Amino acid sequence: FSGGVLTLPSNSSHVVVETWGGGGGGGGGNTWHGVGGGGGGYSAKFVNNPSGTYYYTVGTGGTGGTSSGSPSAGASGGTTCFGTNSIACATPIMSATGGMGGPASVDGAIAGSQGGTGTGGDINITGGQSEAAYNSTESSCGGASPKGGQGGCANVSTGGQQPGGGGAAGNISASGDGGIGGVGGFVIHIYTTGISNGSVGSGTAGQFAYYDSTGTNLSATSSIFASSTGNIGIGTTTPYSKLSITSSVLPQLLLSDMSASGAAG
Repeated sequence: FSGGVLTLPSNSSHVVVETWGGGGGGGGGNTWHGVGGGGGGYSAKFVNNPSGTYYYTVGTGGTGGTSSGSPSAGASGGTTCFGTNSIACATPIMSATGGMGGPASVDGAIAGSQGGTGTGGDINITGGQSEAAYNSTESSCGGASPKGGQGGCANVSTGGQQPGGGGAAGNISASGDGGIGGVGGFVIHIYTTGISNGSVGSGTAGQFAYYDSTGTNLSATSSIFASSTGNIGIGTTTPYSKLSITSSVLPQLLLSDMSASGAAG
């Protein structure tokens, strides 16, 4: 995923951004189990008085290693970045790297894969490390993501759960491919100060205002009024009933049935 562009509303007061990296893919199994992928890292940041355009890149989950022939390692998860540079990961405000891919099957114990890290945030958390492969009978589970995605575990080609969990290791099998890591992502919580377009004009008590044209002034020049007792007036500032209509143009009230020809006045 190459990312995208986000333009904030002009009345944004602050934002809270969360990013998490993709989970690493599990290593392929063969004579021994492979090792699960690490969980994606996590970062969260409060940005006060944000403005302008922001760019983001979302990290993908790492692909699982294969078991056929010489088993291969899983790929590391992708990095999720958020910043003002059009290439989001070039100079990011914050980022979360993906978990490491799990090593492939070897005849011996293998340490677990490291989780990704968060940087630039007010809160930065490292993703979970996958389980080590100790022997030929125990499979390695993928590491968990701080965002909540659990690592895949126990089954051949089991993927890490989204968001950002590491893929499970491949079991001892000619088809013991590693699982794919859970995808990374980002969430932005936008807080605004209310509607800021246009300006408010002046009017009389009870007068309904309306925009005189799109995106311009809010003008109190309508002929609709509401009294303090709940009456509505059209063409009168002093409605004496629930709906009072005053006009020098006839008919004063026209009801039209669009499903039939003609109209009733």
